[in-house]
Amino acid sequence: MQHQDVFYTTYQTTKNQDVLLSEVVGSAQMGTSSLMLNGVNLGTGTFDNFKLGSSLAGQRLSMKTIVSNINSAANKLVVTHELIGGQIPLVEVRHLAIAGDSDAVVFFLHVDFH
Repeated sequence: MQHQDVFYTTYQTTKNQDVLLSEVVGSAQMGTSSLMLNGVNLGTGTFDNFKLGSSLAGQRLSMKTIVSNINSAANKLVVTHELIGGQIPLVEVRHLAIAGDSDAVVFFLHVDFH
């Protein structure tokens, strides 16, 4: 069975400062992501200190992460997103308990930059 978790937030950028995105899938689970900025695909896979750029005000970042439960000892799927380079670092931890060993969660992150 597939579940969803959707999170919307804003992020205040700093002039001439690059914003970096990192993502960690926890609980020894497996995940992969797709990343878009204003509907333009920036890539798929895993992201660690991924440079989004410095001219982000007025733009929207959308990230879709599919996490599959491959660790039968933990039926709690966790993903952590981190943005740095703006006025205040953002760390958002999302988690969802699931019932089955073969379940998956689609985590959606939407960030409006200011």
